[in-house]
Amino acid sequence: MRQSRYIFFVLILIIFVSGSVKSQTIDTLVDVGGYRLHFHIIKGKGTPILFEAGGGDDATTWKNILKPISDITQTTLIAYDRTGFGKSTFDSAKHGILNGMIGLETGLRKLGYGGNIILVAHSQGGLYATLYASRHPDKVKAAVLIDATTSCFYEENRLVATQRMIDG
Repeated sequence: MRQSRYIFFVLILIIFVSGSVKSQTIDTLVDVGGYRLHFHIIKGKGTPILFEAGGGDDATTWKNILKPISDITQTTLIAYDRTGFGKSTFDSAKHGILNGMIGLETGLRKLGYGGNIILVAHSQGGLYATLYASRHPDKVKAAVLIDATTSCFYEENRLVATQRMIDG
């Protein structure tokens, strides 16, 4: 009787502990070669989802929806600060979208997320998401682009008109 009672309490404890530890949140800076990118990760299972913020934003733009998405999907969620934003540092010798993408790829690989991925991007983050997808078509399983900027947005006539507005 005593042994079965002990086993019962151990099982209850295991169920309680495993049920209360749904996800682990990690905030980390990763050296990507001359500068560090800040990653906010909610660990889970399955194909991870990478969130790309819009221009001028950092990972905190996603803070209000990551936890509810994690609760529903139970998958790994990754948000990060692009170089020079939020907690990420900046290397003046390595700037631009391609160098930013190389930094992201390096950071994801160092964190163990070099495989399949789902992308969610907003605004200017759409440029980064589509570039990532074009560089890794076999790994990107889906993409959600929310009011995203795409490369065709920056065609020549649009750039000239924008510059005229800036110049006044």
